[in-house]
Amino acid sequence: MKRFLPIIATCLLLALAGCGSEEDSGSQPAVPGSSGNAEKPQNTTDTGDEAIDEFGEEAEGAEREEIAAAARAYFSARADGRWAQACEHLERSSWRNLTASARQLSDRPGLRCPEALAYLQEGVDPRLRREAAEAPVAGVRVRDPNAFYVYRIPTGQEALLSMIREDGEWRARSVAGLVLPELGS
Repeated sequence: MKRFLPIIATCLLLALAGCGSEEDSGSQPAVPGSSGNAEKPQNTTDTGDEAIDEFGEEAEGAEREEIAAAARAYFSARADGRWAQACEHLERSSWRNLTASARQLSDRPGLRCPEALAYLQEGVDPRLRREAAEAPVAGVRVRDPNAFYVYRIPTGQEALLSMIREDGEWRARSVAGLVLPELGS
């Protein structure tokens, strides 16, 4: 059971990453619902999940590339085991939650973000981390300071990584992407 704790912790962190703290609760916009029968513009994210597809606007040009590059840099650092660089691509509240969880699970109070991320990724198949790093972008939805980076995994399913602009840079809000359920199949 103890060897599964890092996997369980990673899943919990995914669920908690979007929660934030009291100090940043005002920066989380509500996800919009249906907007009626409006036509979607070309080159839009189409995950089948209305809350994602209608969040903000489809990013274009330099903004789209900036968000995608930040997500790929995070995923690549994580895939290569460059934990310190991966931590640089995480938002501050995410790495605080990450280190607190890893410290509790490992009973090692001195863990910092790189060691905590390595510890929590121990049970994750390295191929999964590599697949996320190499996955093609399926869409980028943005409503500054938040964004969804949507990518396609080898199974054909889409996954998303929640991003936030922090100190002028796009950063990951969670340790791993979230595979989207196939809706309406």
